[in-house]
Amino acid sequence: MVGATRILMISGYYWPHLSVDSAGRDVRLASALTRAGLTVEVLTPRYAASWPEELMHREIVVHRPVAAARSQWSISRYLKYLEVWLTQHAGRFDVLFCTSLREEVIAVARTAARRPIRTVLQHSGTADAADHLAWPAMRYGRQLRLALNQADAIVVNWASVQRELVALGLPPNLLHRIDLGISAGAAPAREPLRAEAAGALKARLSLAAVNRDLAIDRDSLVVLAAGQMNPLGGMLTLAEAMTRLIDHWPDLRLWLIGDGQQRDELHSYLRYHGIRQNVAMPGTFVDCEDLFRVADVVVIPSPADGLEEMLPAALAAAVPLVVVDAVDTRAFLSGHEQSVGWFHPGDSAGLQAAIHAALVSLPARRAAADRLRRDLLRRNSYDATVARYKQLFDSLAVASSRSAANSAAGRSPADH
Repeated sequence: MVGATRILMISGYYWPHLSVDSAGRDVRLASALTRAGLTVEVLTPRYAASWPEELMHREIVVHRPVAAARSQWSISRYLKYLEVWLTQHAGRFDVLFCTSLREEVIAVARTAARRPIRTVLQHSGTADAADHLAWPAMRYGRQLRLALNQADAIVVNWASVQRELVALGLPPNLLHRIDLGISAGAAPAREPLRAEAAGALKARLSLAAVNRDLAIDRDSLVVLAAGQMNPLGGMLTLAEAMTRLIDHWPDLRLWLIGDGQQRDELHSYLRYHGIRQNVAMPGTFVDCEDLFRVADVVVIPSPADGLEEMLPAALAAAVPLVVVDAVDTRAFLSGHEQSVGWFHPGDSAGLQAAIHAALVSLPARRAAADRLRRDLLRRNSYDATVARYKQLFDSLAVASSRSAANSAAGRSPADH
């Protein structure tokens, strides 16, 4: 192998918005792998005819030649054109890296069957939004399951997912566990006296300029959540909890970042309960740094959303956290459970109590969040996560080069 390993990341969603959590994970990983010395390009579908077919994002070429499938019945067309593009361009890469176990895996497997190229797949999603739970309802679910066994490696980020995939019949040696780390580059969200901190004040002014709904008084407390506004996202549970909290803090603010099918339902609920003026729903954001500098509490409202990007980012920013109690969040925070607030999925009363407890003891919670950040950086940094991905890709590229050299010399790998 000569030069840097060349990776084609195939992502169903690739944009740096705080709405689709796995998309944020993919954007961060692509940038980190590039900084680590790999050559990365991205293949992702277009979700609007006006979108350009190619662009540069953070010095990474993003290809969008194919329109996204709009229904189960348009998937065959999507896969056909995806496979055509891959067949034409896959020869430029050492590894095809598909970041979800969805229909794209079929096109990747078909491409790899016709040319000597390594393939790595990534399980995406947690709890009820996990990839493998969608397979029974998928039109091409059976073909997808067969295609998984043709991959060189399948990456999983969660122990629970690894166990479930083995139970479904995937070979254990095919699965590579890479835990999600937190970034050392994210500074703590604020100085100890937040109200007097120049950074927090600058962030408030910046956010107010972006959206007037984000303009707040110096003494206003802010609860932040980001993700998809859908039945799995937990946003409605959070809205229900806020109706009680605002009785105690009339100027308490809730910022819901993201979008989705429940947006209108959330609007109606907030208006009906008379708290719409306390809630900002400004859409999606590319950079969450200013949001974290202003937020007093960040909520992870559902085990099915926010665990792959939002949770690690909030931990890296040292913001006090209220986290849904689930097997994956418990595993992520193992040994540090006392440093965050907990509530059970769908329990608005429990969520209200957890946020209340955080708000009445903010100085202690901020100190705990800072300690938690330092401890997790020592235990599982994002640099270590990236190094494991790089090691996997480089090892496959080296093996592929040796196999090609043996074939050119007329030898089998066993003869080498």
